[in-house]
Amino acid sequence: KHGEIGQQIEAKQTELNKLKATVVPPAGNILPAAEAGRSESSDFIGLLGALAVAAQVRILGIDSDAPDKAKSAGAVQAAKSKVEIEGSYRQIRSFLWQVSHSSRMLVITDLTTTSAAASSSSAAAPIQAGFGQKATIGIERYIAQPLPPK
Repeated sequence: KHGEIGQQIEAKQTELNKLKATVVPPAGNILPAAEAGRSESSDFIGLLGALAVAAQVRILGIDSDAPDKAKSAGAVQAAKSKVEIEGSYRQIRSFLWQVSHSSRMLVITDLTTTSAAASSSSAAAPIQAGFGQKATIGIERYIAQPLPPK
């Protein structure tokens, strides 16, 4: 029995040494949650503006909700927003790419597109490359709340 236990200990020791030798991957450059504060909302709107400029789309409107404290657990709360943009099909795709690769963690929760010409009517027109499109995009962002004092 002592021989078996010794072999198990040796195997576990080897496994532990391999784990200790593993290089820790570098931290990502994505901010998982912005700090709560007066400037969080305006910083988020500024980020959307910068992403829109990079994608060459026009922002038609932003509807931003406060964080949902009832659904959020712990110190991080989710806040949902709807952004309406206008541009070509490629520009809208570029904006979606910009959002998914931004410096802040943003999750696209909803996407509706219509032809800009048909946007005044209630029926959505089929998407055609090269023509003006409107997109309404649901985006969820995360806000870190300060921890209560101990």
